[in-house]
Amino acid sequence: MIEIPKNRVLSEKRSGKQVISIHRKYVSSLNQVCSLDSNYEYDYALYLDYLYDSGQIAGWVRNTTKFGFSEEVETRGRKQQAYRPDFIVFYKDGTYEIHEVKGWMNERSETVLAQFAKDYSGLKVVVIGKFEMLSLQQQFKDKLWGWAVIK
Repeated sequence: MIEIPKNRVLSEKRSGKQVISIHRKYVSSLNQVCSLDSNYEYDYALYLDYLYDSGQIAGWVRNTTKFGFSEEVETRGRKQQAYRPDFIVFYKDGTYEIHEVKGWMNERSETVLAQFAKDYSGLKVVVIGKFEMLSLQQQFKDKLWGWAVIK
């Protein structure tokens, strides 16, 4: 079995050049192999691993479940019937939260999140935006290796 070090991006070399796809692969402290959609999600996965490794959370997963909407959402001509949040974070007291990482918030994101909050009002959703990510990166830059986005 090939052992992949945690907190590393899985990529491949083509013609001597390093190729990293839009969907970044991440291996977590919990030995999950996650496909992440952005550098912000990659950095947030690093942060969640830090929280898990330091005993501050019980665990986390890259969410693969789509939550269906009670009604179709349409913005700018695009229709959407379901939503897949980025992460589910589990706490030691048995509670959990949905964490959504947003590098930028646009009309479509706002509409989808509003419909999700309406349909799943019992679930706590935490939106981590660009400014929250930059704050985390500054706060943890000396503790976490491998930040993808530092500005």
